[in-house]
Amino acid sequence: DIWTGVAKSMHYEPDYRISKPMLIVRGEHDKLGNIAKDAPLWAARDNAALVSIPAAGHASNQDNPSFFNQVLLAFLNTVELEKQDGPLS
Repeated sequence: DIWTGVAKSMHYEPDYRISKPMLIVRGEHDKLGNIAKDAPLWAARDNAALVSIPAAGHASNQDNPSFFNQVLLAFLNTVELEKQDGPLS
């Protein structure tokens, strides 16, 4: 199945970095896996924006769609402005 394929393709690469703007969102009540513990580390390592969605669990976009959509649109508008101003640093 597709999830088996995804799991097999994932592996740790210590020097890998994402060079594009990134938004990491998590529900404030998300207890799945290491998300609560590791999301701040991921955000700091790759200079990503990290937002905790209030009143939401793992499916934060479904649990609090209004807040999630506001966060996503604000992020996309920021990325679009940076794109218009020139290359991202």
